Amino acid sequence: MPLEINTDGGKMKARDDRKRNRILYIIEAALEYFVSIAVSGAYLACLTTAIGMSDALTGVLTSFVSLGCGFQILAVLFRGNVRRNVTILHLINETAFTLLYVTPFFPVSTTAKTVIFTVLMLVGFALNNVANPSKTDWFMQSVDKDKRGVFTATKEIVSLISGMLFSLLLGYVIDGFKAAGNETGAFVLCGAFLGVITAAHTLTIIFSKPVSAPVTAETAKAEGEVNADSAVANADIAPATDDSGAANEISAAACEVPNKNLSDINSGNSDKKEKASGRGAFRRALGDKNLVKVVITIVLWRMVQYSTVPFYGTYQIKELGFSMVFVSALAIVYALVRAVFERPIGRLADKKGFAASLNVCYLAELAALAVAVFMRPENGAITYSVYYVLFAICSAGISSGELNLIYDYVGENERVAALAIKATAGGLAGFLTTLALSPLVALIQARGLTIFGVTVYAQQVTSLIGLVFCVILIVYNTVVVKKIKR
Repeated sequence: MPLEINTDGGKMKARDDRKRNRILYIIEAALEYFVSIAVSGAYLACLTTAIGMSDALTGVLTSFVSLGCGFQILAVLFRGNVRRNVTILHLINETAFTLLYVTPFFPVSTTAKTVIFTVLMLVGFALNNVANPSKTDWFMQSVDKDKRGVFTATKEIVSLISGMLFSLLLGYVIDGFKAAGNETGAFVLCGAFLGVITAAHTLTIIFSKPVSAPVTAETAKAEGEVNADSAVANADIAPATDDSGAANEISAAACEVPNKNLSDINSGNSDKKEKASGRGAFRRALGDKNLVKVVITIVLWRMVQYSTVPFYGTYQIKELGFSMVFVSALAIVYALVRAVFERPIGRLADKKGFAASLNVCYLAELAALAVAVFMRPENGAITYSVYYVLFAICSAGISSGELNLIYDYVGENERVAALAIKATAGGLAGFLTTLALSPLVALIQARGLTIFGVTVYAQQVTSLIGLVFCVILIVYNTVVVKKIKR
Protein backbone atom coordinates (compact mmCIF):
# COMPACT_ATOMS: atom_id res chain seq x y z
CA MET A 1 0.00 0.00 0.00
CA PRO A 2 1.52 3.36 -0.98
CA LEU A 3 2.40 5.84 1.75
CA GLU A 4 0.02 8.80 1.66
CA ILE A 5 1.85 11.94 2.61
CA ASN A 6 -0.17 14.75 1.10
CA THR A 7 -3.57 14.36 2.78
CA ASP A 8 -4.50 16.68 5.62
CA GLY A 9 -5.89 13.74 7.58
CA GLY A 10 -2.64 11.81 7.28
CA LYS A 11 -0.59 14.81 8.36
CA MET A 12 -2.85 15.46 11.34
CA LYS A 13 -2.69 11.82 12.46
CA ALA A 14 1.10 11.85 12.17
CA ARG A 15 1.30 15.03 14.26
CA ASP A 16 -1.04 13.55 16.87
CA ASP A 17 1.00 10.34 17.06
CA ARG A 18 4.24 12.26 17.50
CA LYS A 19 2.73 14.48 20.19
CA ARG A 20 1.40 11.40 21.98
CA ASN A 21 4.81 9.75 21.82
CA ARG A 22 6.53 12.82 23.25
CA ILE A 23 4.17 12.87 26.23
CA LEU A 24 4.63 9.13 26.75
CA TYR A 25 8.41 9.55 26.54
CA ILE A 26 8.42 12.15 29.31
CA ILE A 27 6.32 9.85 31.50
CA GLU A 28 8.41 6.81 30.56
CA ALA A 29 11.66 8.56 31.47
CA ALA A 30 10.28 9.64 34.86
CA LEU A 31 9.06 6.13 35.70
CA GLU A 32 12.40 4.62 34.69
CA TYR A 33 14.12 7.18 36.92
CA PHE A 34 11.94 6.08 39.85
CA VAL A 35 13.17 2.52 39.40
CA SER A 36 16.81 3.62 39.24
CA ILE A 37 16.39 5.59 42.48
CA ALA A 38 14.97 2.55 44.27
CA VAL A 39 17.92 0.31 43.35
CA SER A 40 20.84 2.66 43.98
CA GLY A 41 22.56 4.68 46.68
CA ALA A 42 21.19 4.53 50.21
CA TYR A 43 18.16 2.45 49.16
CA LEU A 44 20.42 -0.25 47.76
CA ALA A 45 22.50 -0.04 50.94
CA CYS A 46 19.38 -0.72 53.04
CA LEU A 47 18.77 -3.92 51.10
CA THR A 48 22.36 -5.16 51.19
CA THR A 49 22.61 -4.38 54.91
CA ALA A 50 19.44 -6.40 55.55
CA ILE A 51 20.95 -9.34 53.68
CA GLY A 52 24.26 -8.97 55.53
CA MET A 53 26.54 -7.95 52.67
CA SER A 54 29.79 -6.09 53.29
CA ASP A 55 30.32 -2.46 52.29
CA ALA A 56 32.92 -3.56 49.74
CA LEU A 57 30.46 -5.91 48.02
CA THR A 58 27.77 -3.23 48.10
CA GLY A 59 30.21 -0.93 46.32
CA VAL A 60 30.79 -3.54 43.62
CA LEU A 61 27.03 -4.01 43.19
CA THR A 62 26.58 -0.26 42.86
CA SER A 63 29.16 -0.25 40.08
CA PHE A 64 26.97 -2.69 38.13
CA VAL A 65 25.37 0.51 36.79
CA SER A 66 28.69 1.19 35.10
CA LEU A 67 29.28 -2.41 34.05
CA GLY A 68 25.82 -2.52 32.51
CA CYS A 69 26.78 0.30 30.15
CA GLY A 70 29.11 -2.14 28.43
CA PHE A 71 26.09 -4.08 27.21
CA GLN A 72 25.00 -1.11 25.10
CA ILE A 73 27.34 -2.38 22.42
CA LEU A 74 24.86 -5.25 21.88
CA ALA A 75 22.22 -2.70 20.89
CA VAL A 76 23.98 -2.35 17.54
CA LEU A 77 22.81 -5.90 16.79
CA PHE A 78 19.21 -5.14 17.81
CA ARG A 79 16.81 -6.22 15.05
CA GLY A 80 13.08 -6.82 14.56
CA ASN A 81 10.06 -5.14 16.12
CA VAL A 82 11.61 -2.44 18.30
CA ARG A 83 8.57 -1.76 20.47
CA ARG A 84 7.98 -5.44 21.22
CA ASN A 85 11.65 -6.17 21.97
CA VAL A 86 12.10 -3.10 24.17
CA THR A 87 8.89 -3.90 26.06
CA ILE A 88 10.02 -7.46 26.79
CA LEU A 89 13.55 -6.44 27.83
CA HIS A 90 12.34 -3.66 30.14
CA LEU A 91 9.67 -5.90 31.65
CA ILE A 92 12.31 -8.51 32.54
CA ASN A 93 14.87 -5.99 33.80
CA GLU A 94 12.39 -4.13 36.03
CA THR A 95 10.90 -7.37 37.33
CA ALA A 96 14.44 -8.33 38.37
CA PHE A 97 14.79 -5.00 40.20
CA THR A 98 11.41 -5.51 41.91
CA LEU A 99 12.51 -8.93 43.18
CA LEU A 100 15.47 -7.28 44.93
CA TYR A 101 13.07 -6.04 47.60
CA VAL A 102 11.87 -9.54 48.48
CA THR A 103 15.26 -11.25 48.26
CA PRO A 104 16.06 -10.55 51.96
CA PHE A 105 13.13 -12.82 52.90
CA PHE A 106 13.97 -15.80 50.70
CA PRO A 107 14.21 -18.95 52.88
CA VAL A 108 17.84 -19.60 51.93
CA SER A 109 21.27 -18.92 53.40
CA THR A 110 22.93 -15.49 53.38
CA THR A 111 25.36 -16.72 50.73
CA ALA A 112 22.51 -17.87 48.49
CA LYS A 113 20.69 -14.55 48.99
CA THR A 114 23.86 -12.70 48.03
CA VAL A 115 24.22 -14.74 44.84
CA ILE A 116 20.55 -14.27 43.90
CA PHE A 117 20.73 -10.54 44.63
CA THR A 118 23.90 -10.16 42.55
CA VAL A 119 22.42 -12.05 39.58
CA LEU A 120 19.23 -9.97 39.68
CA MET A 121 21.25 -6.75 39.73
CA LEU A 122 23.45 -7.78 36.82
CA VAL A 123 20.53 -9.04 34.71
CA GLY A 124 18.54 -5.89 35.45
CA PHE A 125 21.26 -3.43 34.46
CA ALA A 126 22.44 -5.49 31.47
CA LEU A 127 18.99 -5.78 29.86
CA ASN A 128 18.20 -2.15 30.64
CA ASN A 129 21.28 -1.04 28.72
CA VAL A 130 20.56 -3.33 25.77
CA ALA A 131 17.06 -1.86 25.48
CA ASN A 132 17.83 1.82 26.04
CA PRO A 133 19.52 2.88 22.76
CA SER A 134 16.75 1.43 20.57
CA LYS A 135 14.05 2.79 22.87
CA THR A 136 15.61 6.25 22.85
CA ASP A 137 15.79 6.27 19.06
CA TRP A 138 12.18 5.01 18.86
CA PHE A 139 10.86 7.91 20.94
CA MET A 140 13.22 10.59 19.61
CA GLN A 141 11.85 10.04 16.10
CA SER A 142 8.80 11.95 17.35
CA VAL A 143 10.85 15.03 18.30
CA ASP A 144 11.60 17.72 15.72
CA LYS A 145 15.32 18.15 15.11
CA ASP A 146 15.27 21.84 15.99
CA LYS A 147 13.45 21.18 19.29
CA ARG A 148 15.46 18.29 20.70
CA GLY A 149 17.42 20.46 23.13
CA VAL A 150 14.32 22.02 24.67
CA PHE A 151 12.48 18.71 24.75
CA THR A 152 15.27 16.73 26.43
CA ALA A 153 15.77 19.50 29.00
CA THR A 154 12.03 19.44 29.79
CA LYS A 155 12.07 15.65 30.04
CA GLU A 156 15.01 15.70 32.44
CA ILE A 157 13.52 18.42 34.64
CA VAL A 158 10.24 16.47 34.92
CA SER A 159 12.20 13.36 35.90
CA LEU A 160 14.24 15.26 38.50
CA ILE A 161 11.26 16.96 40.15
CA SER A 162 9.03 13.87 40.19
CA GLY A 163 12.01 11.75 41.22
CA MET A 164 12.72 13.84 44.29
CA LEU A 165 9.09 13.46 45.39
CA PHE A 166 9.28 9.70 44.85
CA SER A 167 12.54 9.55 46.80
CA LEU A 168 10.94 11.46 49.68
CA LEU A 169 7.98 9.06 49.69
CA LEU A 170 10.28 6.04 49.68
CA GLY A 171 12.31 7.50 52.55
CA TYR A 172 9.21 8.13 54.68
CA VAL A 173 7.97 4.59 54.06
CA ILE A 174 11.25 2.92 55.03
CA ASP A 175 11.85 5.13 58.09
CA GLY A 176 8.24 4.76 59.25
CA PHE A 177 8.23 0.98 59.09
CA LYS A 178 11.69 0.74 60.64
CA ALA A 179 10.60 2.94 63.55
CA ALA A 180 7.74 0.51 64.11
CA GLY A 181 10.19 -2.41 64.04
CA ASN A 182 8.77 -3.73 60.78
CA GLU A 183 11.56 -3.59 58.19
CA THR A 184 9.92 -6.46 56.33
CA GLY A 185 6.80 -4.38 55.76
CA ALA A 186 8.91 -1.52 54.37
CA PHE A 187 10.58 -3.74 51.79
CA VAL A 188 7.33 -5.46 50.79
CA LEU A 189 5.59 -2.12 50.26
CA CYS A 190 8.54 -0.73 48.28
CA GLY A 191 8.52 -3.88 46.15
CA ALA A 192 4.81 -3.35 45.51
CA PHE A 193 5.54 0.25 44.46
CA LEU A 194 8.11 -1.02 41.96
CA GLY A 195 5.66 -3.60 40.64
CA VAL A 196 3.09 -0.89 39.90
CA ILE A 197 5.76 1.36 38.35
CA THR A 198 6.94 -1.53 36.16
CA ALA A 199 3.39 -2.07 34.87
CA ALA A 200 2.92 1.65 34.17
CA HIS A 201 6.32 1.90 32.48
CA THR A 202 5.47 -1.05 30.23
CA LEU A 203 2.21 0.62 29.18
CA THR A 204 4.01 3.82 28.12
CA ILE A 205 5.98 1.78 25.58
CA ILE A 206 3.03 -0.36 24.44
CA PHE A 207 0.82 2.69 23.82
CA SER A 208 3.49 4.50 21.77
CA LYS A 209 3.05 4.59 18.00
CA PRO A 210 5.53 3.95 15.18
CA VAL A 211 6.13 7.22 13.37
CA SER A 212 8.28 8.55 10.58
CA ALA A 213 8.97 12.10 9.54
CA PRO A 214 6.60 13.14 6.73
CA VAL A 215 8.45 13.14 3.41
CA THR A 216 7.38 16.40 1.80
CA ALA A 217 9.07 18.57 -0.75
CA GLU A 218 9.60 21.27 1.87
CA THR A 219 11.17 19.09 4.53
CA ALA A 220 13.25 17.18 2.04
CA LYS A 221 14.63 20.37 0.56
CA ALA A 222 15.28 21.89 3.99
CA GLU A 223 17.19 18.85 5.22
CA GLY A 224 19.13 18.41 1.98
CA GLU A 225 18.35 14.70 1.86
CA VAL A 226 16.38 14.69 -1.38
CA ASN A 227 15.53 17.42 -3.84
CA ALA A 228 11.98 18.66 -4.17
CA ASP A 229 11.26 16.88 -7.42
CA SER A 230 12.52 13.48 -6.31
CA ALA A 231 10.57 13.70 -3.04
CA VAL A 232 7.28 14.09 -4.89
CA ALA A 233 8.21 11.57 -7.56
CA ASN A 234 9.14 8.88 -5.06
CA ALA A 235 6.26 9.47 -2.65
CA ASP A 236 3.95 6.91 -4.23
CA ILE A 237 6.49 4.09 -4.13
CA ALA A 238 7.66 4.59 -0.53
CA PRO A 239 6.84 1.51 1.58
CA ALA A 240 4.24 1.89 4.28
CA THR A 241 5.17 1.27 7.89
CA ASP A 242 2.61 -0.88 9.68
CA ASP A 243 1.93 -0.97 13.39
CA SER A 244 4.69 -3.51 13.94
CA GLY A 245 7.27 -1.01 12.77
CA ALA A 246 8.96 -3.77 10.77
CA ALA A 247 8.70 -2.36 7.26
CA ASN A 248 11.80 -0.88 5.66
CA GLU A 249 13.94 -0.35 8.77
CA ILE A 250 16.67 2.23 8.10
CA SER A 251 19.59 2.79 10.44
CA ALA A 252 19.73 6.07 12.35
CA ALA A 253 23.17 6.74 10.95
CA ALA A 254 21.92 6.57 7.36
CA CYS A 255 18.92 8.78 8.13
CA GLU A 256 21.10 11.56 9.46
CA VAL A 257 23.64 11.81 6.62
CA PRO A 258 23.42 15.43 5.41
CA ASN A 259 23.43 16.53 1.78
CA LYS A 260 22.73 13.04 0.44
CA ASN A 261 19.80 12.06 -1.71
CA LEU A 262 18.02 8.73 -1.53
CA SER A 263 19.79 7.29 -4.53
CA ASP A 264 23.15 7.96 -2.85
CA ILE A 265 22.08 6.23 0.34
CA ASN A 266 20.72 3.20 -1.47
CA SER A 267 23.49 2.84 -4.04
CA GLY A 268 25.03 -0.59 -4.25
CA ASN A 269 28.72 0.16 -4.59
CA SER A 270 31.00 -1.56 -2.12
CA ASP A 271 32.25 1.67 -0.54
CA LYS A 272 28.79 2.72 0.62
CA LYS A 273 27.98 -0.80 1.75
CA GLU A 274 31.11 -0.72 3.87
CA LYS A 275 30.06 2.58 5.43
CA ALA A 276 26.63 1.18 6.20
CA SER A 277 28.03 -1.88 7.94
CA GLY A 278 28.48 -1.90 11.69
CA ARG A 279 31.87 -3.59 11.33
CA GLY A 280 33.18 -0.86 9.07
CA ALA A 281 31.89 1.87 11.37
CA PHE A 282 33.55 0.28 14.40
CA ARG A 283 36.85 -0.11 12.56
CA ARG A 284 36.87 3.51 11.44
CA ALA A 285 35.80 4.74 14.87
CA LEU A 286 38.57 2.81 16.62
CA GLY A 287 41.06 4.32 14.19
CA ASP A 288 39.86 7.86 14.91
CA LYS A 289 42.49 9.56 17.09
CA ASN A 290 40.01 12.19 18.24
CA LEU A 291 37.63 9.52 19.49
CA VAL A 292 40.44 7.80 21.38
CA LYS A 293 41.27 11.10 23.11
CA VAL A 294 37.61 11.66 24.02
CA VAL A 295 37.19 8.10 25.30
CA ILE A 296 40.24 8.53 27.56
CA THR A 297 38.53 11.58 29.09
CA ILE A 298 35.39 9.55 29.74
CA VAL A 299 37.40 6.65 31.18
CA LEU A 300 39.15 9.03 33.59
CA TRP A 301 35.80 10.49 34.66
CA ARG A 302 34.43 7.01 35.37
CA MET A 303 37.50 6.34 37.50
CA VAL A 304 36.76 9.49 39.51
CA GLN A 305 33.08 8.63 39.86
CA TYR A 306 33.40 4.94 40.68
CA SER A 307 36.27 5.30 43.11
CA THR A 308 33.92 7.23 45.39
CA VAL A 309 30.15 7.09 44.77
CA PRO A 310 29.65 3.28 45.12
CA PHE A 311 31.01 3.40 48.68
CA TYR A 312 28.98 6.40 49.87
CA GLY A 313 25.64 4.58 50.09
CA THR A 314 26.59 2.42 53.07
CA TYR A 315 28.61 5.31 54.55
CA GLN A 316 25.44 7.40 54.78
CA ILE A 317 23.44 4.65 56.47
CA LYS A 318 26.09 3.23 58.81
CA GLU A 319 28.93 5.54 59.87
CA LEU A 320 27.18 8.87 59.18
CA GLY A 321 23.87 7.58 60.57
CA PHE A 322 21.55 9.39 58.13
CA SER A 323 17.84 8.64 58.21
CA MET A 324 16.17 7.81 54.90
CA VAL A 325 14.12 11.01 55.17
CA PHE A 326 17.36 13.02 55.38
CA VAL A 327 18.72 11.10 52.38
CA SER A 328 15.52 11.93 50.50
CA ALA A 329 15.80 15.61 51.46
CA LEU A 330 19.33 15.63 50.06
CA ALA A 331 17.96 14.13 46.83
CA ILE A 332 15.52 17.04 46.58
CA VAL A 333 18.32 19.57 47.06
CA TYR A 334 20.38 17.71 44.45
CA ALA A 335 17.56 17.84 41.91
CA LEU A 336 16.90 21.54 42.45
CA VAL A 337 20.57 22.54 42.24
CA ARG A 338 21.10 20.44 39.14
CA ALA A 339 18.03 21.93 37.44
CA VAL A 340 19.25 25.47 38.19
CA PHE A 341 22.74 24.90 36.75
CA GLU A 342 21.85 22.86 33.66
CA ARG A 343 21.00 25.79 31.39
CA PRO A 344 23.93 28.06 32.42
CA ILE A 345 26.38 25.22 31.80
CA GLY A 346 24.64 24.51 28.50
CA ARG A 347 25.01 28.14 27.43
CA LEU A 348 28.70 28.03 28.37
CA ALA A 349 29.09 24.90 26.24
CA ASP A 350 27.45 26.59 23.25
CA LYS A 351 29.78 29.55 23.61
CA LYS A 352 33.10 27.95 24.62
CA GLY A 353 32.69 24.30 23.63
CA PHE A 354 31.81 21.19 25.59
CA ALA A 355 35.39 20.48 26.66
CA ALA A 356 35.37 23.86 28.44
CA SER A 357 31.98 23.22 30.07
CA LEU A 358 33.17 19.81 31.24
CA ASN A 359 36.14 21.45 32.95
CA VAL A 360 33.68 23.53 34.99
CA CYS A 361 31.93 20.29 36.00
CA TYR A 362 35.24 18.62 36.83
CA LEU A 363 36.30 21.59 38.99
CA ALA A 364 33.01 21.33 40.90
CA GLU A 365 33.72 17.63 41.45
CA LEU A 366 37.26 18.45 42.59
CA ALA A 367 35.85 20.82 45.21
CA ALA A 368 33.25 18.22 46.22
CA LEU A 369 35.88 15.54 46.78
CA ALA A 370 38.09 17.96 48.71
CA VAL A 371 35.18 18.34 51.13
CA ALA A 372 34.49 14.58 51.14
CA VAL A 373 38.04 13.84 52.29
CA PHE A 374 37.11 15.46 55.63
CA MET A 375 33.64 13.87 55.83
CA ARG A 376 33.28 12.13 59.22
CA PRO A 377 30.44 11.09 61.57
CA GLU A 378 30.81 14.21 63.73
CA ASN A 379 30.40 16.58 60.77
CA GLY A 380 28.72 14.27 58.27
CA ALA A 381 25.40 16.10 57.89
CA ILE A 382 27.14 19.36 56.95
CA THR A 383 30.05 18.04 54.90
CA TYR A 384 27.97 15.52 52.95
CA SER A 385 25.38 18.21 52.17
CA VAL A 386 28.11 20.51 50.83
CA TYR A 387 29.62 17.63 48.88
CA TYR A 388 26.24 16.72 47.38
CA VAL A 389 25.47 20.29 46.28
CA LEU A 390 28.84 20.52 44.51
CA PHE A 391 28.28 17.07 42.99
CA ALA A 392 24.89 18.27 41.69
CA ILE A 393 26.59 21.21 39.95
CA CYS A 394 29.05 18.78 38.41
CA SER A 395 26.27 16.43 37.26
CA ALA A 396 24.38 19.25 35.55
CA GLY A 397 26.73 19.18 32.57
CA ILE A 398 28.39 15.76 32.55
CA SER A 399 25.94 13.70 30.48
CA SER A 400 25.33 16.30 27.79
CA GLY A 401 29.03 17.18 27.75
CA GLU A 402 30.14 13.60 27.17
CA LEU A 403 27.52 13.05 24.47
CA ASN A 404 28.37 16.24 22.63
CA LEU A 405 32.11 15.62 22.75
CA ILE A 406 31.33 12.73 20.41
CA TYR A 407 29.30 15.02 18.15
CA ASP A 408 32.02 17.69 18.25
CA TYR A 409 34.99 15.52 17.36
CA VAL A 410 33.75 12.32 15.66
CA GLY A 411 32.64 12.00 12.04
CA GLU A 412 28.92 11.65 11.43
CA ASN A 413 29.08 8.14 9.95
CA GLU A 414 30.95 6.81 12.99
CA ARG A 415 28.85 8.36 15.78
CA VAL A 416 26.65 5.35 16.54
CA ALA A 417 29.71 3.11 16.85
CA ALA A 418 31.54 5.83 18.79
CA LEU A 419 28.71 6.10 21.34
CA ALA A 420 28.77 2.33 21.85
CA ILE A 421 32.57 2.36 22.28
CA LYS A 422 32.29 5.27 24.73
CA ALA A 423 29.68 3.48 26.83
CA THR A 424 31.58 0.20 26.84
CA ALA A 425 34.99 1.67 27.69
CA GLY A 426 33.57 3.97 30.35
CA GLY A 427 31.42 1.23 31.84
CA LEU A 428 34.27 -1.24 32.15
CA ALA A 429 36.58 1.44 33.59
CA GLY A 430 34.05 2.33 36.27
CA PHE A 431 33.37 -1.26 37.26
CA LEU A 432 37.06 -2.23 37.37
CA THR A 433 37.89 0.85 39.45
CA THR A 434 35.34 -0.11 42.10
CA LEU A 435 36.45 -3.73 41.94
CA ALA A 436 40.09 -2.71 42.48
CA LEU A 437 39.30 -0.46 45.46
CA SER A 438 36.87 -2.83 47.20
CA PRO A 439 39.65 -4.89 48.88
CA LEU A 440 41.18 -1.66 50.21
CA VAL A 441 37.82 -0.62 51.69
CA ALA A 442 37.38 -4.05 53.27
CA LEU A 443 40.93 -3.97 54.68
CA ILE A 444 40.55 -0.52 56.28
CA GLN A 445 37.19 -1.46 57.78
CA ALA A 446 38.58 -4.73 59.15
CA ARG A 447 41.83 -3.40 60.63
CA GLY A 448 41.09 0.29 61.09
CA LEU A 449 43.29 3.21 60.05
CA THR A 450 44.62 5.93 62.34
CA ILE A 451 46.70 8.93 61.27
CA PHE A 452 48.12 11.21 63.99
CA GLY A 453 45.71 9.67 66.45
CA VAL A 454 42.66 10.38 64.27
CA THR A 455 40.49 7.55 62.94
CA VAL A 456 40.31 7.63 59.15
CA TYR A 457 37.37 5.97 57.42
CA ALA A 458 37.63 3.98 54.21
CA GLN A 459 35.41 6.43 52.32
CA GLN A 460 37.76 9.28 53.20
CA VAL A 461 40.59 7.34 51.59
CA THR A 462 38.59 6.59 48.45
CA SER A 463 37.61 10.28 48.28
CA LEU A 464 41.31 11.20 48.29
CA ILE A 465 41.99 8.67 45.52
CA GLY A 466 39.10 10.10 43.51
CA LEU A 467 40.47 13.61 44.04
CA VAL A 468 43.84 12.57 42.57
CA PHE A 469 42.08 11.02 39.56
CA CYS A 470 40.10 14.25 39.15
CA VAL A 471 43.27 16.37 39.03
CA ILE A 472 44.66 14.09 36.32
CA LEU A 473 41.36 14.36 34.42
CA ILE A 474 41.32 18.17 34.49
CA VAL A 475 44.93 18.38 33.31
CA TYR A 476 44.28 15.90 30.49
CA ASN A 477 41.07 17.59 29.35
CA THR A 478 42.78 20.99 29.33
CA VAL A 479 46.02 19.95 27.65
CA VAL A 480 44.65 17.41 25.16
CA VAL A 481 40.89 17.52 24.50
CA LYS A 482 40.37 21.30 24.53
CA LYS A 483 43.04 21.63 21.84
CA ILE A 484 41.32 19.28 19.38
CA LYS A 485 39.97 21.28 16.45
CA ARG A 486 36.22 20.92 16.02
